[in-house]
Amino acid sequence: MLRVRDGKPTDVTALARIGLAAWSASIGRLVDGGVRERFKSHNPFLAFLRKPDIGLLVACNDDDLIGFAASETGAGEVSDLWILPTFWGLGAGRALLEAVTINASEAGQSHLSLEVMVENARAVAFYKAAGFETDWQRDVSDKSLGVTIAKLGMSKPLTPL
Repeated sequence: MLRVRDGKPTDVTALARIGLAAWSASIGRLVDGGVRERFKSHNPFLAFLRKPDIGLLVACNDDDLIGFAASETGAGEVSDLWILPTFWGLGAGRALLEAVTINASEAGQSHLSLEVMVENARAVAFYKAAGFETDWQRDVSDKSLGVTIAKLGMSKPLTPL
């Protein structure tokens, strides 16, 4: 049974593996081989998920972790949403995004924003289906990738609760 809960420090190692698997299946195929090798040899999700102020929700299938959503800057932003590829299209991403949306509304946010790689067509379609609209498109220096990539800034309005 699919459920969403708050992330715990004990989840970090498993979530880093999930993040890398999902990244490899989506964005990894769109970037230079050197970037892919760097990510595989030094999983950047470990350091990211260990940040002290990160907002973290996890999706579970029964007791097994299958994905996560994270916010680096606060309740009005989604910095990461990753689902194990074997669970793509089964509702875990929607459940996580819905939980993030509720949390942002309860925190009084007026909108929810995110950035997504332009070439990540699956993610762009997912966010559009969830009510996000494109606010901007530009080349962005991606710190974790170490390259400049084309990104979309997307947002959707919220009704604060």
